[in-house]
Amino acid sequence: MAVEEGDRDQQWPELDIGGTDLPDGFPDSVTLTHGEVLAANSVGGDKGKVRKVSVRVDDASVLVVVGESDGGFVANRTVR
Repeated sequence: MAVEEGDRDQQWPELDIGGTDLPDGFPDSVTLTHGEVLAANSVGGDKGKVRKVSVRVDDASVLVVVGESDGGFVANRTVR
């Protein structure tokens, strides 16, 4: 199946890679650990979006991933 020119926006999600600022639309209710933002990015579109932020805290880093769909979201934190 060929991708038609008019279908590209619907098939390819928005992609924001490599910034050190919070991705647009990052939920205010998700608290982040104070520290240096190492990387922040997002991928998604109208139907849902995933935002990822890595923060350096002392000798560790905290990875926060927020998945959003249907107006709600789930946040997951991992300390490395």
